[in-house]
Amino acid sequence: MLHRGVKFAHAAILAFSALFSFLFLRSFEDQWTLGYDAVVQVTESRDTSTGRAIEQAIESFARDHGVTVGRQELDLEHPDRSRDLYLTPAGPRSDWLEDGYPAFSPGQATTTRPFSEVSDRDPRGLYYLFGDPDAVRPFLELLQQHGLTASHPEPTSPDQLSYTYSGSALAGSLVVVALVCVTMTGAGVLLNAKAYGVLRLQGMSLPAILARDLRRLSRFWTAALGVVAVVATALLNWYNHLAWFVLFALVTAATAFVFTALVLVTHAAMLTLTARTGILSALKGEIPARSTAAAAYLVRVPALLLALGIAASVLQAGQDLARREDNLNVYEKAGDASTIRLNGYLGAPDSLKKLEAKVGPWLRQADADGQIVLAGHKDPARSRDAQGIPADDLMVANETFLEQQKILAPNGRRYPATTGGDGRILLMVPQHLAAHADKLTNLVPGLVSPSNPDQISAEQIDVKTTAGSQEIFTYNARGTREAGQDQLSDESFLTDPVIIVVPNGTDYISDKGYTAYASQRSIVFPDPADITADIDAHHLRNEVVGISPIAADATQAIRDITADFRLRLFNLAFALMVLLVTGVGVVIVHTRRNAQRIFAWHIHGWTFATIHRTLLAAEAAIAALLVSWLPYQVHQWNQGLEQYKTMGIPAPRDPMTITGQDMTVITGLVAVEIATALAVLTFFHRRIVKEGSTEA
Repeated sequence: MLHRGVKFAHAAILAFSALFSFLFLRSFEDQWTLGYDAVVQVTESRDTSTGRAIEQAIESFARDHGVTVGRQELDLEHPDRSRDLYLTPAGPRSDWLEDGYPAFSPGQATTTRPFSEVSDRDPRGLYYLFGDPDAVRPFLELLQQHGLTASHPEPTSPDQLSYTYSGSALAGSLVVVALVCVTMTGAGVLLNAKAYGVLRLQGMSLPAILARDLRRLSRFWTAALGVVAVVATALLNWYNHLAWFVLFALVTAATAFVFTALVLVTHAAMLTLTARTGILSALKGEIPARSTAAAAYLVRVPALLLALGIAASVLQAGQDLARREDNLNVYEKAGDASTIRLNGYLGAPDSLKKLEAKVGPWLRQADADGQIVLAGHKDPARSRDAQGIPADDLMVANETFLEQQKILAPNGRRYPATTGGDGRILLMVPQHLAAHADKLTNLVPGLVSPSNPDQISAEQIDVKTTAGSQEIFTYNARGTREAGQDQLSDESFLTDPVIIVVPNGTDYISDKGYTAYASQRSIVFPDPADITADIDAHHLRNEVVGISPIAADATQAIRDITADFRLRLFNLAFALMVLLVTGVGVVIVHTRRNAQRIFAWHIHGWTFATIHRTLLAAEAAIAALLVSWLPYQVHQWNQGLEQYKTMGIPAPRDPMTITGQDMTVITGLVAVEIATALAVLTFFHRRIVKEGSTEA
């Protein structure tokens, strides 16, 4: 009979492979259209051909090569959850023009349109080839003939997937589940050592025993696969009417194949390990103690360190989620206030200059007309002149921001929404930073106008002190990445930031500066109708590709973090399962090997700690490693920043510190690790003493 642990591992592989396939395809479809055979990105244009000429050439190419060419564009009003797919007719997937795109995830809407409708757009963007993947080379040559610079990325290549998903909860789940399956398989084989000893006594060789296990696994697989297939099919039929079911099945099969190969290698290795004991010893259930203990600790130590990282991320994500939910009502009160999304395919140097020359003046005029709120966030630590100023946050804002936000003076009165006119700048300094007002004043020219700081003199800057403990709304639902973290933290409110207020429509901020603030979503239009009207009036359809309501951004961020939080909880539960199984395993190895000695030492009056000193010392060493691991990582991170400090250069990233949250996680994991080992050891110790007393 196969041990239950082995069956559990294979059942977990099938179930998780289906879950992983679902989560991966849903995540992948958020960025890419499924079903393509090649992807082409056009990033530069020499403007040698008109959009109409390029559209006609592409449609002719599609007919001649028997392919369908698609172009993906974000929906202007709902860029985060809706997009347009323009397709050439009469080729593979061209039936989507009539039937619609079969979305895997209903949450991502893809509207199909004829390719001819894109002729008035800038040709730079994302293209797909459906049909013959070998057509990509002549397609690139065609684009080059029309003055376009294009590349052929491969979103599903190992390098690209690693770049996209490295550090994500989805990638972490692969590692955690692999550890669980390896651990359960190894434990199941070792705990079945007595049954394998019987088979060896009957003359079966190791290959024959392995073949016997594989036959039994094949029967179990058939039943388990049937259950998983029926459940997955039913759920997908309810979720998306079985859209992309074949692709889902292929990803599931590939994932299951990799995990199965891993556990079968583990199965064979553990089976070989059991054969290292004599047949008579195997019949007693004995296993090679040192080799088994070493194998268990090789899994246990990485699992502990992995659990430490996962537990910290779970706690951080939970706190961030709670803050975002508390702040959601503030975004809802902001109504339809929206930010703009600029065309990322206009990032080449020449294209970017044209973008800035077109978008910058528009935003400056909108600012002068009172149509926008400027809420830029700066990191003072990035400035060399800011060394020694204990300011965590700094904002660059306009007078409209001051009108929208209630900022109080130390006497409790609200500051008026003006800088004083005549090109003056208002520097608002919290009370606890009043002593650094002169240094902060010196920072203002470089922060407001980095390309021409000399146009701002100290005499143009008025310093005002703000009351302490004020929380300022930033309109930023996306957040920023904290040092050493793989997630974005909530930044909806800043406590006591330094605020630099510039006049509406100021010339201090260059065209490049306005464009940069817009790309960071630091420019907010309280009335999105102003955006749509200006896009038409200033012919900005190629430059502005999306309008994002900040309330929708906040809601989407909560949805994304909630999904991530649940997956990290799943990873943490499985990591703790590995700790439990390996903890039980090392105790079983220890007690089976030393059962007679344990009983003898017990009746001679030895203490529990003395009898099990070797195992307890090993667990204490692991606990010490766990306690010192995070401080070591923080030290290594901060040491890397010291070289910048010695050169007088601002560090490119923030230093890390050990917080109370980190200590809570470490303490909790150490407690779990020690409590598990002690509880299991106490149980087996008592059983050995009881059985020994009965036999005596």
